[in-house]
Amino acid sequence: MSSSKKSVCPICSLPMELCVCKAVSQEESKIRVRTDKRKWGRFVTLLEFSGMAGTNLSDVAKKLKTKAACGGTVDGNMIVLQGNHMYQVKGWLKQLGFDESNIQVMK
Repeated sequence: MSSSKKSVCPICSLPMELCVCKAVSQEESKIRVRTDKRKWGRFVTLLEFSGMAGTNLSDVAKKLKTKAACGGTVDGNMIVLQGNHMYQVKGWLKQLGFDESNIQVMK
């Protein structure tokens, strides 16, 4: 007998090829985008995520840093990008599969 081990999602208990946790968490997440002025008058763009149970924020941050050609980090449920990218981030998140109605740009 051959025992084939199939990986199972720890969140929804479905096989990994049928798992929809990432898509569901992206649709349910609320994202607030704002800028902040830091040391020496430099701006950073802050993306605050709420309701992101299954999404890996470091993967999202890596893709955003590549698109913005900037540095950044993940701090808890927040992504910090160096520079003022407040208005471009909404389009980039839309390309990554996040729902536009859940992205709130704070002025």
